[in-house]
Amino acid sequence: MRRRPRTKKTKNNFVNIALEDYHSNSYYVQHPELFAELQRILNGHITISISKTLNMAEHKDIKELMIQLTPNMPVEGHSLNERLYWILHDMHDFPTCQTPDCINNGAKLDNSRKYFKGITVGYSKHCCNKCAQFDPKTTQAKKATTLKKHGDPNYRNTEKSRQTFTQNFGVDHPMKSKSFRDKLAKQHLEEFGKEWYFQTEDF
Repeated sequence: MRRRPRTKKTKNNFVNIALEDYHSNSYYVQHPELFAELQRILNGHITISISKTLNMAEHKDIKELMIQLTPNMPVEGHSLNERLYWILHDMHDFPTCQTPDCINNGAKLDNSRKYFKGITVGYSKHCCNKCAQFDPKTTQAKKATTLKKHGDPNYRNTEKSRQTFTQNFGVDHPMKSKSFRDKLAKQHLEEFGKEWYFQTEDF
C-alpha cells in the first residue's frame, strides 16, 4: 500500500494570521511598513523557516529594523523568531515567571534556549520545575483532572507507584536508591546551591 506523502507543517500560517490583526500593535503604529513587508516576505516563503528567510541578504534592512525595535533583547543568543514573536505580540521586555510565589522573585525568562519554545508557543510560564509544580493554576488543573478520573482530587495509586519504582530503580521507593539520591542532590545543588532544599534559607 502506498503511503500518503507527509505534508510539511509550517509556522508561517500562524504568523500570517497574527499579522492580520495588528492595528492596535504599538510596533505597527510606529512602523506600518514593517508589517506590510513581513507579510510580503513570509507569504512568499511558506516552506522556508522564518529565521532563514529573514536572514537572507535581501532582507538585511528588515532584520536590522527588527533588532533596532527590540533593544531589550540582546543581539547574541536570541533568534529572529523570538524577535518576531515580540513584535507580533507587542512585547517590549521578557516575560516573568507566572507563579505568584516564585522562588526566584519573579525571574525574567530571558534565557532563549531554556524558555523560548518557538513562535507558535512562545515562552514557558515558569522559571523552574519547582515554580511549575507549585503554581496554583497547575495544582488546580491537576486536582480537577484527578477528580474527574478517580472521584477524589487527592487520589494516589500507591501500589502502581511502588511497582514503577521497583521496575526503574530496583527498590519500592526512589529515595532508597543511591543513584536517584545523588541525581536529586545534584539537581538541587544547581537550582538552590544546596544538596537538599531544607538546607536553604527559604525552607
